[in-house]
Order: sequence, then C-alpha cells, then structure tokens
Amino acid sequence: MKLEKASDKVAMKTCGIIYAPPGTGKTTCIPFLARKGGKTLLIDIDQSSQVLRSDEIKAAVPGIEPLLADIDILQIGFDMAKWVEAVKWLEDGAYKDYQVIVVDNLSELEHQMLTEYGRIGKNDGAPEQLHYNRTQFKIIDYVRRLRALDTNIIFTCWETQQEIIYQDGSKYTQAVPRLSGKSVDTVAGLCNVVARLKIGKESRYFGLEKTPTEYAKDQLRSRKYCAISELI
Repeated sequence: MKLEKASDKVAMKTCGIIYAPPGTGKTTCIPFLARKGGKTLLIDIDQSSQVLRSDEIKAAVPGIEPLLADIDILQIGFDMAKWVEAVKWLEDGAYKDYQVIVVDNLSELEHQMLTEYGRIGKNDGAPEQLHYNRTQFKIIDYVRRLRALDTNIIFTCWETQQEIIYQDGSKYTQAVPRLSGKSVDTVAGLCNVVARLKIGKESRYFGLEKTPTEYAKDQLRSRKYCAISELI
C-alpha cells in the first residue's frame, strides 16, 4: 500500500458546480475561469456556446474577446452517443491538453438523457420511474469519471428552489442546482466547490457560503465568495 503524509503538499484540482437561473451569464463566465495561458474545453450540451460568438456579448462583457482564442468548443447537442464518445476521449488522454474542462450544462444533459429513454420506453414518450433512477445513476457516474481526470472540471447547472424544513419547524426556500431527485446532494458531494453565480452592483461574482437560502460550499479554501477569475 502506498501511504502519503497529510502534511505533503499536493496540487489541488477543482471539481465544481456553477449554478444560476437561465440567462444570467454562466456561459460568459467560462472564458475567465482558466489561469493566464491555460486552455479551456467547453463541452456544449445546450447550445449556449453561441453567445460567446456574439458581437453584442463581446461588447457587453469587458475583457472576454481576447480569451476566446484559448477555448475549444465540443458540440454535443442532442447526440447522447457523442457525449459517451467525448467522455471516453477525455479518459483516453485528451484531458491533458486543457487546464479547465466545462460541461455546459449538467441540468440539460440529465433532461436529454431522460428524453432519450422516454422515446424508447412504453409511456408514449414520457420517462418512466425506471428511467429517472437510471439517469440519476448515470449522471453521478459521469461526474465521478470526469472528477478522476487530473485537471479542473466544472459543471454548470440551472437553478431551482427547494423547501428546507428544520427540526424546530422553521422553513426556508433554498436555491440549489437543478438535478432530479436526491442526485443533487450526491453530485455536490463529489464536487469540492459549489458556486452560485450572483450579480452585484458593479460585477458578477460567486457565492460560496452555504446558508438557509443558498446551497454552496468551498472545501478547498473555505471562502464565502470570490471573483469569477478566482474560482479555480
């Protein structure tokens, strides 16, 4: 057995979730995640990468245009076979070319998997309970496999709300990443950072502190918030 000292320094890699409601700028955050000179792979599930090619977005987001040359985009769209192929391609060594790999977005990937199962099922195109269980297992498995790569992995998610009831009877509505069933807790548990994209008076930033109204964490540096460029 190979033993390591807890005092030994290691290069920490980020496996994280970025979540926010649709249209609030998750995709336009992606070019700012890599450190200077680092390449980013954007795996586009929901066709959001087109905003990075918009002249209006380039004009509206200061500093984004020079960073786009360091981003490769892999279009997945509705082709789940291509997604399976992409994960295998990364595991075979392609990940080594990238400082950051972003799956944009995990909520839509889950939805597309359910849709595909529904098409071949017996419920007139609607997913069956078996399909939900199978999809949750597969999403968690993909997160584990990508987390195992020796690079920084980021998943974007849409935001939803869930009701939290504490033992004293108090209730809170908490913002969480949108994933079905209990898979959000498992996926978030596999990640060392869960960041909610927030809009301040002058700029956007990430909230990293878990509160009764926000699902978040930062296991690497115990920060309460950070700038977009400081997430990794």
